Amino acid sequence: MEKSEEMFQKALDASEIRGAITCAEATALCRIYQFDMVAFREFCDKTGIKFKKCQFGCFE
Repeated sequence: MEKSEEMFQKALDASEIRGAITCAEATALCRIYQFDMVAFREFCDKTGIKFKKCQFGCFE
């Protein structure tokens, strides 16, 4: 696993996010941890985390 992927997983674990994430939660995590949104979305897609309640389409 790449270092960035480890960081993504640690952030999700710390936030107790399992299986699904809202757009607002994903945006907040990216801002807090200064993650690239596209890379974070790709990680979520790769690991089977689904997006729900997406307001802006950034994570679809």
